[in-house]
Amino acid sequence: MRRHLNRIPAPILSGIRWVWRRLPPPDPRFLLQNLESEQRRLKFLRSPHYRRFADREAQYWSEQIPTETSDGPDSTPCGEQAGVKNLLEHPTIRREMNRRAGLETRDIWEWLVKQDAPAEHGLVLGAGNGAHCRMLIDGKIARRVTAYDIAEELVEKANTQFARYGYPIDYQAMDLNFARFPPRTFDLCLAMHVLHHFINLETLFSQLAGSLTVETGRLVMEEYVGPRYLEFPKIVRDKAQDWFKRLPTRLRRAPDGQSTIECLDFFDRWWIQRHSPFESIRSDRILPALEQSMRIDHMRPLGGGLLMPLLHAIIGNFDPADEEANGWIQRIMADDMALTEANEIPNFYVFVVARPR
Repeated sequence: MRRHLNRIPAPILSGIRWVWRRLPPPDPRFLLQNLESEQRRLKFLRSPHYRRFADREAQYWSEQIPTETSDGPDSTPCGEQAGVKNLLEHPTIRREMNRRAGLETRDIWEWLVKQDAPAEHGLVLGAGNGAHCRMLIDGKIARRVTAYDIAEELVEKANTQFARYGYPIDYQAMDLNFARFPPRTFDLCLAMHVLHHFINLETLFSQLAGSLTVETGRLVMEEYVGPRYLEFPKIVRDKAQDWFKRLPTRLRRAPDGQSTIECLDFFDRWWIQRHSPFESIRSDRILPALEQSMRIDHMRPLGGGLLMPLLHAIIGNFDPADEEANGWIQRIMADDMALTEANEIPNFYVFVVARPR
């Protein structure tokens, strides 16, 4: 390239350089668009751009996730309470998702309790404020837990709580795109809606398979496997808009409580990447990557292709104690699963139990 530039007359080359210096730099988010080949993924992960994206991702989740989980041991840090802000924690939705997962219990924690003897050593990926770690210990699902998350602020505050109550939890900050786990150490790995934030899925699952014990080790995960960057296909957007127009005005209030939403506004990848750069970055490759390293023993589609785009922004209006609001959710979920089973809309969520090959 330099040899060709030397052939350009100096006055012209000087003008080209003057213009080039004044052009806006290319948007680094374009680097997130094509990460299918292992070579491109590794090159990106080693670049300074990746570090800046990772820092932004960690900061975003530090701001989004509450740092306090509860006041003490044996309390429920999330789930059935008024003012639910997380779509999948709404009691009506959670019960239906558990039914679709084939758990035959009230929630995943009861199901885990009824499995084999308590895990000697559990692993939690993307542990956030540590709520799931504590639930594994409080439910006697695991005797001790190791956990990782990219957000150092969340890890530090969770460790303060763990130390206060004497929880046997080793919680460390780690970028799981560079995961390195000790071999044949964990009997149980829990991953709840975190894997769709990872780029290096193939390496992560390979490491995980090697870290689970051969006889009893298993991965339990509930995960978003829908469209990347939450860019929903037109059929999904149209179905969600149709249902949204039917909802009573009181269920269409904006999160500020002061106005009513007239029309659903959907994400695009540029908005997503500006806030949470790795959101759903390779969500549609989770299951193929998993099957390269692990054997799937149990997998159930959970739907969500209508539910998620329709309710994610307004779930706070659906008080769990409000019978009418719960009735609307039940009707929406029935249509959600009917459309999914008819292959009219894609399946967005899965529940999976897998073991090392």
